[in-house]
Amino acid sequence: MTALPLRLESLEDDDPWIIEQKTFDILNSYLQPCSTMSALAAAQGIDALTPAKRPDQGDGKEIEEAESYLWETWGTFIEIAKQIPCDHVSMDRLVELVNSLSSLPPTIVTVWTANLRLWTDLPLLGPSMREAWLMPTYRNAQPTAEAAQQWISLSSFAARLLNHEMVSWTSFAVWQLREALEEPSTGPKLQCDIAAAAEWIVHSGVLLYSSRSNDEVDPKDRSVMAGSIYKGKWSLCPERWEFWKLRFGEISNEVGGDTKKTAVKAMHKMTAIEQERGA
Repeated sequence: MTALPLRLESLEDDDPWIIEQKTFDILNSYLQPCSTMSALAAAQGIDALTPAKRPDQGDGKEIEEAESYLWETWGTFIEIAKQIPCDHVSMDRLVELVNSLSSLPPTIVTVWTANLRLWTDLPLLGPSMREAWLMPTYRNAQPTAEAAQQWISLSSFAARLLNHEMVSWTSFAVWQLREALEEPSTGPKLQCDIAAAAEWIVHSGVLLYSSRSNDEVDPKDRSVMAGSIYKGKWSLCPERWEFWKLRFGEISNEVGGDTKKTAVKAMHKMTAIEQERGA
């Protein structure tokens, strides 16, 4: 398999942050298809760069706070995830690395006045992902091919982390499935939305299915609001799951090419999950 071309725009400045450079170097080495570096070794290398485990920035400058370090580090992970094709072996390796980090002996850090375990609690990963969650198809925008690819890859990364229950961001899944299946869409927008939604079904569909509930939600909770086509409950409920499955089927009958194949794959995956879980 050919080398994975990874880059960080921030490192192309005249004076890049040395810790970010070292983090990138570890990720770039670990994620290459030919790499023999283990996830544990990569995790230990990144852990050694945390503020509590180094005397200074590496350039003699004052050490940064844990919060600042975590924003920057998770930002690097997110930017790298966007560049890995969703079906590339390195996507699973990146998820394995996050899992290895969370399994390291914890160090207590203070973030937003709370004492958290680094890396056990994966502090600030959720907020970092929320900052990056800028859907390129929002408000019917037609994404470029590059923007679509990056969004599909980020969705795949987020879905895989959810499947491993390292995070609890089911709302991200609902948002994407709503955009793809509960709103009218055409062209590159439809292609991007369906591909990203399918990543959630394929990689975290079992967890989403198990998370379904008929419980009522606060009607003011816009995080689970319905799209214009769906008229059911504002929640991750059995009714909404069934609606999504039917919409994948409807869309597969309306389009061709890769989008059709992706929609069919997602619909079949949902049916398989139901059968496995005794729906």
